[in-house]
Amino acid sequence: MQLLIRSSLSAFGWPILQSGVSTIIGLTPLLIPASYILRTFSKLLMAIIALGVIHALVVLPACLAVVGRCVEAVAGGGDGDDDGSGEVADGADGDGGCGSDGVVGGNGTVGTYR
Repeated sequence: MQLLIRSSLSAFGWPILQSGVSTIIGLTPLLIPASYILRTFSKLLMAIIALGVIHALVVLPACLAVVGRCVEAVAGGGDGDDDGSGEVADGADGDGGCGSDGVVGGNGTVGTYR
């Protein structure tokens, strides 16, 4: 799973970062006028773009790693560990910490979806 995340970030990480930075640079002229509305709008857009880039590069791969791990465990694609050692770090049951049905609970526990 870590190999998939690394390869996707190496392929898509740089273009995502470039597009975010170039868009923010394109919005900087909107900060020059003295108009309060224009400056506030441009700051808001820059913050949204920065959060989008952070989510695309950090949050989304982390979430997909968790979901992918659960899918692999439920589908029988392995024991759910990422390091290839064969040892299960999340639990002793060998399902990668995803429970029998792969549903992760709100408090980080794993259980049955109701």
